[in-house]
Amino acid sequence: MAANISTYFFPADEVIIQLLNTYLIMSIAMLAKPIGSIVLGKIGDLKGRSNSFKISLIGTAIASFVLFATPSYQQIGWLACASLLICRMAICTFVTGGSDGVRI
Repeated sequence: MAANISTYFFPADEVIIQLLNTYLIMSIAMLAKPIGSIVLGKIGDLKGRSNSFKISLIGTAIASFVLFATPSYQQIGWLACASLLICRMAICTFVTGGSDGVRI
């Protein structure tokens, strides 16, 4: 999957650099996991775990759709990279909050 993402969201200079940029974006996006756990965990405590899980599913679906609809690097340049980072951070935030809240 990283090979497909790298060719779509990064300049086509070198394949290795594209892959490294993709892995860098994915690792930076993991920094959003604790934020999702804290926010959605608090919502789960106050409003119930099912509501927290619903928010998690809806947020993940919206971020995934925005990522799907984002034009490629060749069309909008570095905005595609920024969109990839923001959407991956949103996905990590929502997925982690819902799954950790249910596990706890």
